[in-house]
Amino acid sequence: MRAHFIAKTLEQLSERTYRQLLTETWNDIKPEKQLYTNLLANRVRYLLENEKLSSVELAAIEQSIWPQTAPPAEEQEQELNQLEELQEEQQEEDQDDPQTRKMKQIFGRNTLLYSGINPEARLKIPRMKGSRIMLEKVRMVDAIIESHITSATTLRDIVDLVYTGAATVCEEMGKCLTEPHRKPKKEQPPWRARLERKVLKIRKNIGLLHTYLNTEVVSNKVHKAVRRIASEVRINLKASDSRMKLETLNDHLKQKIKALGNRIKRYTESKMRYENNQLYYKNQKQFFRNLENNNNSDKEPPKTEDMYTYWQAIWGNNKQHDDTARWIRESEAESSSRDTRAHAPRVPP
Repeated sequence: MRAHFIAKTLEQLSERTYRQLLTETWNDIKPEKQLYTNLLANRVRYLLENEKLSSVELAAIEQSIWPQTAPPAEEQEQELNQLEELQEEQQEEDQDDPQTRKMKQIFGRNTLLYSGINPEARLKIPRMKGSRIMLEKVRMVDAIIESHITSATTLRDIVDLVYTGAATVCEEMGKCLTEPHRKPKKEQPPWRARLERKVLKIRKNIGLLHTYLNTEVVSNKVHKAVRRIASEVRINLKASDSRMKLETLNDHLKQKIKALGNRIKRYTESKMRYENNQLYYKNQKQFFRNLENNNNSDKEPPKTEDMYTYWQAIWGNNKQHDDTARWIRESEAESSSRDTRAHAPRVPP
């Protein structure tokens, strides 16, 4: 347990994980009896979950991880006071009814398990239906939190207490904490992976052919690879026109890789159109939000002087409207003829 408390303390001061620090701390303390990570973590979990040590013993072990170098009288008095407070709490726990005592033990164990953990990495609290039994459990946990909240100095400590209380209620109600919801990684579609593998293979062949055609002394590795490529397209390297055929093959591969690139681009655009259409019918708000995010650019907005100059060139010059334009006369004539036909008397049949 001493190695456990040392690892928990070092975890807050470094970016390393608790399991790594626990293993290194144990191996430094007991070099003659080195253990692997899973065994150490399982033993710590067993001691905490089965309450093999009381809260007073755990507090004494946690206090013992700090250097003991002849503390002054004031510090000795503080330690004695802390021990007396722990003993009083232990006596109060002994006076409580069995249900409250069990609840406090579970709360203390969960505090050691979940305090200081990143909220995103914690187990998810399940949703439960309200009942009279659950309300009683919540009130008991509220009383326990109220006795511990005076020692909370930061908002993170308060959040840890609230989460620990919720986990305690779930455990008492027989509900299991679930793994946190993580967004699934977007996997590449099979068609894209297949085309990209083909593009990589063709690029490799183009590089080998370029090296073979533009190098006077070719290595055995390149010569062997070019011989394999030539055998696939039935080119005889010993023939007199083999070099010309290899150059033609190189150009053909370049055109082929360009066609594959266009195909990937076409498929990607088609897939994006399909996803946008589906999103528009299912969630229009998210569709327009994505559209606005895609249109946002990192360019700086134009300056006030540039905007003034631009619009001054358009609206600053006075222009005279041409009232004698031909299209105006044609529109007036057409409008007058339409009005004449509309007001003409109708002849009965």
